Amino acid sequence: KIIKNKSLLDFGSGYGDFLRKFKKNKVAAIEKRDDCVSFLKKKKIQTYDNILSIKDKFDFITFFNSIDHLEYPDYILKKVKKNLNSKGRIIIEVPNANNILYKLNITEFKNFSFCQKHLVIHSETTLTKLLNYSGYKVEKIAYFQRYNLNNHINWILDKKPGGHTILKNLVNKYSNEKYKNLLIEKKLADTLIIIAKPNVKK
Repeated sequence: KIIKNKSLLDFGSGYGDFLRKFKKNKVAAIEKRDDCVSFLKKKKIQTYDNILSIKDKFDFITFFNSIDHLEYPDYILKKVKKNLNSKGRIIIEVPNANNILYKLNITEFKNFSFCQKHLVIHSETTLTKLLNYSGYKVEKIAYFQRYNLNNHINWILDKKPGGHTILKNLVNKYSNEKYKNLLIEKKLADTLIIIAKPNVKK
């Protein structure tokens, strides 16, 4: 709702699945992979390969599962401030380091998650500290659970992903929703979302 009719710059857009939901908005992408860039251009989405080359300003700059792949995220966060409108905000979504499956100490899940591409798995604390260091003030923190109880049962029993499909009839919709809501309430969900604004010093 907060993004509707707003201008958007998405960092690490891939094939633009997110941006293509906002056809009426002014949208742009930062992406380096050649196949993705070619696809984005076919969809007539303005594409950049470097934040330094962007002169336009946007209402929102989004980082969906991309900050955790950056070697120097503070550098990028500081640079993009110049591309935010006066009331602009950034939205960051990352895997949550306090995911219940980490707490259960499932080695196979850790090996699955801690890959070379994921340089950091953030918690609310570390991501807030990164944003504060980079000159931002956190406005809202939210948790979201992507995968359901069927998925988690499969990780516990079979040590493999895909339980939400393989065991899709094991747990009913009501129980899955209850489980998801419990994880969100306890901050043990698999996804962390933060909205922040540049910290203007008085």
